[in-house]
Amino acid sequence: MLKFLAIAIISAIFVHRIQAKGNFSPVLLGLLAIFLAMGIDEIARLHERIGKYSDVLLPAGSRANTPFHETRIWVFLVGIPFIFFFGWWIYRLRKTLMGYRYEIKQLVLGVFFLLLGALGVELLANMFYDEFTQIIVITFEEGLEMLGATIIFWAVLMMWKKKHPEHS
Repeated sequence: MLKFLAIAIISAIFVHRIQAKGNFSPVLLGLLAIFLAMGIDEIARLHERIGKYSDVLLPAGSRANTPFHETRIWVFLVGIPFIFFFGWWIYRLRKTLMGYRYEIKQLVLGVFFLLLGALGVELLANMFYDEFTQIIVITFEEGLEMLGATIIFWAVLMMWKKKHPEHS
C-alpha cells in the first residue's frame, strides 16, 4: 500500500530532523520501521501467508469446520502480539516526543481504526457464509483500514511540519 510507504518516508524525514537536533532515540526508528513493515505486509500479503501456514495448528490441519473458516488464525498469531508491541512502543514514543501529544493521539486513533478493520471486522467475517455479505464485510474492513492509514498519514505529516513542539 503506497500510503504506508508515504508514511514511512515522511517518518524518515521527521526522524532525521529530530536526530539533527540531537534528540535522537532508537524508539523513533519504530515510526519508520512499523509503517514500512505494514506496507511490505500489504504488498507481500505476509499475514495471509502466516495464516495459511498456521492452519496446521487447527484440528485436522484445516480451517474447515472451525470458527475461522474465512480468516484463519493469523489474527491471534500476528494481530494480538502486534497490539501489545504497539502499546509498548507508543508508550515509549510518547515519552520521547513529549511536544507532540496531539499528533501521537492522532497516530493512536489511526492505528485503532486500522486494527478495528484488520482484526475486528476480519474476525467478524467468519460469521458470514454468503458471498454478498462477505463483500459488504470486506468493503467495511478495507474502508476502516484506509481511514486508519489516512489518519496515521496526517498525524505523521503534522509531526513533520511542526517546527516548535510544545514541551510540558
